Amino acid sequence: MFRFDEHLFGRLAVLNGYLTQEDLQEALTIQRSLGSDERRPIGEILLEQGRITQDQLAEILEIRRKKLRKMLLDSKDLVRTERAFGRQAMKAGLIDADQLERALLEQQRLRRLNLQLCLGDIMVSLGYMTVDDVLDVLARQEARILVCPSCDSHFTVHAFSPSAKYRCKHCESVLEIPKYLDTVATDGSLGADDAIEGDEDEEQEPECSHAHAP
Repeated sequence: MFRFDEHLFGRLAVLNGYLTQEDLQEALTIQRSLGSDERRPIGEILLEQGRITQDQLAEILEIRRKKLRKMLLDSKDLVRTERAFGRQAMKAGLIDADQLERALLEQQRLRRLNLQLCLGDIMVSLGYMTVDDVLDVLARQEARILVCPSCDSHFTVHAFSPSAKYRCKHCESVLEIPKYLDTVATDGSLGADDAIEGDEDEEQEPECSHAHAP
């Protein structure tokens, strides 16, 4: 089974410029060709291939550790939104009941590791849904994934309003609609209470483009 820490490792390695998407896909192909008894971490395979150095491996592992810690979400909100996501995905004919059950079991396994990842990310990693499928279901729920241009954090915004602005929880930069997403893994969620009305935000910044709304 494709592990989520592996998925995040590969994404971070590419984003930090240590390897190309083609390099990553080649390493993933090698990993998938190994039997269950021979399965090795993707970082070990990349290191053996000479795609990354030992220092780069250590750096990515540290970044991944911090990212995973940021992915912890409020459990009550998670259960409510995840149930709604599963129902919408089945209603749209994107998954069946067996696939939903397997994904929920994997989600429970990850919770035991204190990793409360979104159901959409699990669906993509298991190959049950594509990134576009997940984005379509989120749109049906009036939700959208926004990206921080400064620290590359990703957030799922529930009750999304096109006329509102949202700030990154980590660096306070205004989040943007991504031109392209190759993952639905997020670093947290935002709701209607986190929205900053566009006009109000602009009035806060007449003299300095770096000013933050109070």
